[in-house]
Amino acid sequence: MSEQPNTSNQHALTRREMLRLSAFVGAGAFLAACAPAAAPSSGGGSAAPGQAPVTVKFTTSYDIAIYEPLVPDIMKERHPEIELVMETTPIGDGWAAYANAIMTKVAGGQTFDVIYAPTETLGTFASKNIIQDLNPLLDADAPAREDLESEIHPTLIKATQYAGKQVGMPNGWNNMIIHYNTKLFADKGLEPPTADWSWNDFTQACLALANVTGSADDVYAYSFWDSSFGMSPWYFNNDTAVLTPDWADSNLKDPKVAETLQFLADLILKHKVSPNPAGWDEQGQFGSRHLAMRSCGGWCINPTLADEMYDFAFLYYPHQSGNLRTVVGVGVHHGHHHANPTGSMGSHQGAEWTGSADKLGYRRWRSAFTEVSGRFSGLYESCKAI
Repeated sequence: MSEQPNTSNQHALTRREMLRLSAFVGAGAFLAACAPAAAPSSGGGSAAPGQAPVTVKFTTSYDIAIYEPLVPDIMKERHPEIELVMETTPIGDGWAAYANAIMTKVAGGQTFDVIYAPTETLGTFASKNIIQDLNPLLDADAPAREDLESEIHPTLIKATQYAGKQVGMPNGWNNMIIHYNTKLFADKGLEPPTADWSWNDFTQACLALANVTGSADDVYAYSFWDSSFGMSPWYFNNDTAVLTPDWADSNLKDPKVAETLQFLADLILKHKVSPNPAGWDEQGQFGSRHLAMRSCGGWCINPTLADEMYDFAFLYYPHQSGNLRTVVGVGVHHGHHHANPTGSMGSHQGAEWTGSADKLGYRRWRSAFTEVSGRFSGLYESCKAI
């Protein structure tokens, strides 16, 4: 954890500093495994003679080591007028614990300029006025607004909004998809699933793929991740959800929620094509070819390749009713509301926002993470590298 800064050098961030830093610090997640640094941009600046560098505090759930040494070095090279102080807030038992830890720090008087958090915590932080609306800043900075809207998919932009306010800058993202063993499908004479396959199609495939007798050679058809993120696409593809659209109340009384849970329970108890997810080594079983299908995101790709398992492909979740959907989780960089208590970001004139610093990190996907770049240019560069 980084040493706490001398708060006497802190100030209210300017509009350009806030936008540039929220994007630049986000690039650190992708800079972790980069080798050469890009050439310095022309947007750098230096502290005025006799003026101490501006201290900017950033907190994240990630180990600070993944940002070092590239992010501090590049920041020092491009923006010597800014002293970036990075701190880890441990995730604990999950994102709820992470949100509680951030709120505890804030309640205790600790302040941050940029907070990294996932979409799971966005509503909590926004409703408690911990993070600020970036729309006034973006509206006053046309290049930043243009960069956001031209580089970020509308879905990711919408995912970082709350009550009509743009309360975060999207970073990387992940979604849930079906990973399936193409060889096991072929061995059973099954055609690869289609993008619009139904629950019935899925069930028939499971019955054909499974070979469960209680031996070491058992092959299960499907294993699901019993978390909110892993389960959500099942609900969504039955035109329902466990929460109301505003996430403010339970929707468990919707009959379609019960129908979805019954469908999944039947895979375990009735059809016996799925294992009980409790204590199940899903990665080990999929990597050893004892599991035909699983629900996961991009983070499962590297472990599967490490198991020397290459016969796999991806597909949407099967569909029952409503629109074809999945779930998306977005890494978000927020501006802590302490920096904007009156609707003004202060009078300090920082280095000019050019949008170049944030592009630097997003051009790399192969890093310590398996998040997908949130920027179109980042995806393009990643595809070229792959």
